[in-house]
Amino acid sequence: MENLSLRRLSFDDRPKLSEFVSQAYPDRRQATLMGDDWHRQYVRNPHSHEDGPTILICLTENTIVGHLGTMPVELSMGDSLARAVWLTDFYVLPEFRKKMVGLLLLRHVMQTQEIALALGTTDQVSELLRGIGWNDLGSLRSFKRLKAGDGGKYSSVCLRASQNSSSGGE
Repeated sequence: MENLSLRRLSFDDRPKLSEFVSQAYPDRRQATLMGDDWHRQYVRNPHSHEDGPTILICLTENTIVGHLGTMPVELSMGDSLARAVWLTDFYVLPEFRKKMVGLLLLRHVMQTQEIALALGTTDQVSELLRGIGWNDLGSLRSFKRLKAGDGGKYSSVCLRASQNSSSGGE
């Protein structure tokens, strides 16, 4: 088995993360790496932890081979609010998917968080989550408002998260 280590991502990891992202998401623009979306989800998020975002990376020989973001959220549970994390950007390089990398990342979340959510997962990730005891709540409707290219009119689109998704993931 590979010598794997798990830790939180730091700003010093940007060069390693850039290499990982170029392998994991060859079509993703590198300019967005740790850019506005990253800061909105993890840094400027009003529920972020004081010590910064919790983005986990799994490394072997100082190379990132797996990544799992946890975006802090608050859930309304009856009359109270509960802190939770929403799992985002979960990806393990294909050559490491049978080497427990995804499981290592998920177990860390399970040991450190009381409530965790995973939405819109791939078939592979869904199978992994069910295998470690997560409850599958079925498909999820989501809505997005898109700006049309003709004169600034908006169109509303209803998207349905598919249980048949097959891209990316663990």
